[in-house]
Amino acid sequence: MYWDNGMSDFSYPGSELDVFAGAQNWKRYVRSQLRRYLRGRVLEVGAGIGSNTEICFDGTQNEWVCLEPDAVLAGRIRAKKLEKCEIVVGTIPDLPANRKFDSIVYFDVLEHVADDRAELSLACDRLATGG
Repeated sequence: MYWDNGMSDFSYPGSELDVFAGAQNWKRYVRSQLRRYLRGRVLEVGAGIGSNTEICFDGTQNEWVCLEPDAVLAGRIRAKKLEKCEIVVGTIPDLPANRKFDSIVYFDVLEHVADDRAELSLACDRLATGG
């Protein structure tokens, strides 16, 4: 599933995503450390081009949502045709307020967020009980 609220005009200025996509050993290591937490309903904030999604989403999760504010990057995830993976163009406030997740992950994202404390507060509000 893919949806774009049409409200985001965000454009990611970096060009390193394709380079980082090749860091397969690092991504597998991160997956090994996080695997037990990537369960149930997972929200991946700032999913970029989906290179972390491809490594970490193994189909055992009930739901995996790639949230990406840059429509061009989200389109690159969509082109990968990842089964059972929902791609949403936007940010956390663009998701329905009652939508909750068991895990919320930020891979190489928070360092790009101006107010990371506010961002994490938004994320905490979207965690399900026990998430």
